[in-house]
Amino acid sequence: MLAASEGNEAVVLRLLAAGAQVKATLVGNGCSSLIFAAQHGDVAIIAALLEAGAEVEHACDDGITPLIRSIMEEHEAAVAVLLQAGANVEHASPTDGGTPLFVSAATGNAAVLAALLEAGAMVDFFDE
Repeated sequence: MLAASEGNEAVVLRLLAAGAQVKATLVGNGCSSLIFAAQHGDVAIIAALLEAGAEVEHACDDGITPLIRSIMEEHEAAVAVLLQAGANVEHASPTDGGTPLFVSAATGNAAVLAALLEAGAMVDFFDE
């Protein structure tokens, strides 16, 4: 649902009401609407997609999850919504092994870092 990538909440809500497939992904990169909403920090769209059944842990083909994407873009409110929805704070990217905490430390966003630690992210986690 490309409307999520444009931040068009009214269109997203209308599409969901019409039965749009919330778990559909783009051919070529496997990204879902939730990834696009997380990338843009659209909290209302994120919440609507989750309520409609979007998978909080669905990753694009490169292994990036909605949580990691929102961290990369420093969208604190989006991070909070995704954490509340049960996003895995220990998901390690298959491409580089980076966890949400690692990505957050790289961005330097102290508020996101604190939210991840509060959600139980381990400071000594590593993917073998």
